Amino acid sequence: MASQPRFVEAVLADAEVTGEWVLGVPGAATRLGRARTALRLAVVSEGFFALCCYRAEARCRARRAPLLPDLLHRLAIVTGQVCIGPPGLVRPGICIPHGQVVIDGFTEVGRGTVLGPCVTLGLLSDVPHGPTIGAGTRVGSGARVLGPVVVGEGAVIGENAVVVRDVPAGVTVAGVPARPIR
Repeated sequence: MASQPRFVEAVLADAEVTGEWVLGVPGAATRLGRARTALRLAVVSEGFFALCCYRAEARCRARRAPLLPDLLHRLAIVTGQVCIGPPGLVRPGICIPHGQVVIDGFTEVGRGTVLGPCVTLGLLSDVPHGPTIGAGTRVGSGARVLGPVVVGEGAVIGENAVVVRDVPAGVTVAGVPARPIR
């Protein structure tokens, strides 16, 4: 919990990445511009709103607030179908454009990562550690990354791929089980 980023810093970084991805708007130069983008995204993108709920939940848990983290977790699930477990660490500056994402266990997601709809970053049975996703990774719709694997920076995981082995940086993988492709 102590490694969770500060709420405002994380939401503004998420707005910068999501604004470019969803709205096609380059990152705002000022803090006020990023705040406007964040507000707009919270209204038009269920995935972004759910990510904001997760950010608030993580800060409330870090401060040991009673009940509120559980309500925010439920709100993220109801509004954007985004379920990020408490031990998960999502670095600032990621994009969940459409929601429907599950992040479970001791999982870490790096900056600049884009998670498509219906993505699961999860666990294998009897192993509490989930994947570590490097910065700038793209995870396609329906992909599953399972177990304590490491996905390197800038990797691309194809749609509906099932990743159960480490993926080197900058490599594109696809298939079941996922294998490198050219």
